[in-house]
Amino acid sequence: MNAGLFCLATIGPALNLQACSGIQARESAPLTAPNLVRVGMPESLIREARSIFVYDERGHFGTKTQYNSASMNTGGGSLVVHCRDGVCFGVEVKYDENGVKRSDAVALMRQLLSIGDAAPVEHDDADITKNDAKRRAEFFYFEKDSAKTEPGAGSTGGSPAASALQGQPDVGLRGELYYAAAPSNRVNQIAVWYE
Repeated sequence: MNAGLFCLATIGPALNLQACSGIQARESAPLTAPNLVRVGMPESLIREARSIFVYDERGHFGTKTQYNSASMNTGGGSLVVHCRDGVCFGVEVKYDENGVKRSDAVALMRQLLSIGDAAPVEHDDADITKNDAKRRAEFFYFEKDSAKTEPGAGSTGGSPAASALQGQPDVGLRGELYYAAAPSNRVNQIAVWYE
């Protein structure tokens, strides 16, 4: 059993997380591909998947740790997984300049957050400047109750986000899409977070 404060994103086998003073994550089957990580997943599953994720010591601050995928996901993106206190709280998926279609990016964002087809409570479009280049970004905010129970193969319960958010009144889920430099309409970065 790993205990910690819940964070964000998981993609594969479902985990049973319960809110207490912290979060307890019951481990399930080991990770076999980058697509199997989700917000709420115990860090131990990521750490033990040495052929899939590599510990990044530059991303270690206090109780926060970071892992980079050793291979691409099925869409050709590389993953950066953020953990704190033993639980995954964020996932970033980065693509080359060609990116992916918006519909594919939204589908992956929803999968990482385990929110199904829940409508966002807020949606913002923005033009941001990063490294002196203007980019379009979209921000989606979901209520914590948006996280659905999605048992998977070998699952021990509902989605990590749904279980971990129980009893956490001021917590929400955020998804971010960043587009390649204008005039592109393709997404080259997806980020999901537990707030």
